[in-house]
This record gives sequence, C-alpha cells and structure tokens, in this order.
Amino acid sequence: MKKLFLLVSVSSILFGQNSVLKQFSNQFADIAEKANPAVVTILTEKNIDLTESHRNLPQDSDLFRFFYNMPRQREYKSTALGSGVIVDSRKGYVITNNHVIKGADDIVVRLDDGSEFKAEVIGADPLSD
Repeated sequence: MKKLFLLVSVSSILFGQNSVLKQFSNQFADIAEKANPAVVTILTEKNIDLTESHRNLPQDSDLFRFFYNMPRQREYKSTALGSGVIVDSRKGYVITNNHVIKGADDIVVRLDDGSEFKAEVIGADPLSD
C-alpha cells in the first residue's frame, strides 16, 4: 500500500510539474513572439589599413609574392554581426553592445521584416559592455 501511495504521489508531482513547465513555455513563446519585432540585426563594416598597422613588418620580403609578382593586400574590410533592441521607434534609437559597433565605419540595422537602415553611433559606453 505504501508503494502504491508513493508511486501515485511521485507521478502526480511529475505530471503537475510538467503542466506548469508547459504553461510557462507557452507563455514565454507568446511574450517572445510579441517582442520579436523590436529585436534587430546589426551589420557592421570596418576598413582596416595594413600599411599603418604593420609598419615594422617587411613589405617586400615575401618570396612567394616576389616570384609570382603578386601585390600585397594593403587594405581589407572586416565585417561583424550583432543584435540589438529598438528602444524608441519614433526616434529610431537602437541599443546594442559596444563591441558590436566599436570602430565601425558603416553600420546597418536590419529589422524583422527584412528592411535595412543605415545607422550612426549616438553614444557608447565601453565600460558597461
């Protein structure tokens, strides 16, 4: 009898918790669906000039480039991807992490519907990144 009572008690607790977890999961999904339009993708580009950042490296000592007459790439673009949240849709303010936009030359914000907008940094707080 004790085993049956224990089995019934444990199974009711597990089913009760499963019901609570399912309800929480459904509520979380509803909230996430409502908040999803406020979440944006942030695309950044940064131009990096190798001639200034690598002044102490020999420029023409690479034998492979010398024999095959290949020019050394002096500049390239670095791209980054991050996310952000719209905090004021009327003014177009988006908040994101500092490391996403730090030193970026071009910033594009992509909305949930796929539309894209050029952006500029209004302020940054590297210490709270």
